[in-house]
Amino acid sequence: MLKISIIQLLPKFADQRQNIKKINKLLLRTSQSDLVVLPELASTGYNFINKEQAFSLAELPENSEYVEMLVSHAQKNKQIIVSGYHELYDNNLFNSSLLITEDGIAGKYRKVHLFMNEKAIYEPGDLGFPVFSIKGLKLGMLICFDYLFAEAWRIVGLKGAEIIAHPSNLITQNATKA
Repeated sequence: MLKISIIQLLPKFADQRQNIKKINKLLLRTSQSDLVVLPELASTGYNFINKEQAFSLAELPENSEYVEMLVSHAQKNKQIIVSGYHELYDNNLFNSSLLITEDGIAGKYRKVHLFMNEKAIYEPGDLGFPVFSIKGLKLGMLICFDYLFAEAWRIVGLKGAEIIAHPSNLITQNATKA
């Protein structure tokens, strides 16, 4: 049986240090889980004012304190962790999800269907809809607004996904706060 933890939190916008501390504390409660899913843009929060602000908070996954912390938890608990991530790659910004295992970054998905002002900040995902084989599990990933597009689910399903991790960060007025 697969044990899954879904962590719901309201990241404090632009306060990565506080968000990382909060997420670290929450991850300590998931030690018995096989798979842990964190929100979209978990370490930075959501709703950047402009692209300059977004660039100032972006990180390369390979040099990220946040990713190091996730890998440490994955190693300690022999877990799979999926987390939304504000990614800098080749001088472009992506709203991404990272697939973390005890070996490090095992996969990545970049949000294809951008919502509202995300189009002014992020590039649309350029990795397609990958499915990863991890610990005998076929795992796909989508991010938030992607859920409205049936073809995304269909493609991931046709590629054999047994489970789809779907980090979200709902920001509309009538969304329930964590």
